[in-house]
Amino acid sequence: GPPVELGADGASIWAQSCGSLRALLLRPAQGDTSIIVQRVPKTLTQQQLYEEFCHAGFNNAVDLFHLPVDCRKQRNLGFCAVNFRTADLAQRFCQAVPSIRVVAPGAPRTLVATLAQRQGFPAMLGHIVGSITSSPPGGRVQENLPLIFTEEGEPVRFPVPVGVVPPRWEGAGRPSRR
Repeated sequence: GPPVELGADGASIWAQSCGSLRALLLRPAQGDTSIIVQRVPKTLTQQQLYEEFCHAGFNNAVDLFHLPVDCRKQRNLGFCAVNFRTADLAQRFCQAVPSIRVVAPGAPRTLVATLAQRQGFPAMLGHIVGSITSSPPGGRVQENLPLIFTEEGEPVRFPVPVGVVPPRWEGAGRPSRR
């Protein structure tokens, strides 16, 4: 459908979120910080997977974490996008991934980590915003939105208010699949 216009509330929420993210968006590139994690059991929620990563020693290591969900099936798509604060943390995570075993109904799985095609917080966030704003409304419920954290590890509200498309990303199409 057509983009929803930003009303007074939407514009206010957008401005607050962008203000909170300014430091992350303006941070200089730090090498390869963005990772795609594959083989995620489809029954896990974003919060459950994030907690697994924290238990594995990566608490406060990420600034962006997103486990996309198929809204019709209410299951994740089997992969997640993670942006780490530094390239060193991303590399340590890739080395540790084989030892992170997630337990879900069925057999435990070993995750696989690869470098993301889009690198850095701004590129990952822009891609995620484009895919969320072009997704069905179910993809924009709070528990399906990406987790974003400040440099201090404080959570930040995702900058796309539910049902509102920010002017900068109007017309963003669905990302192509490889």
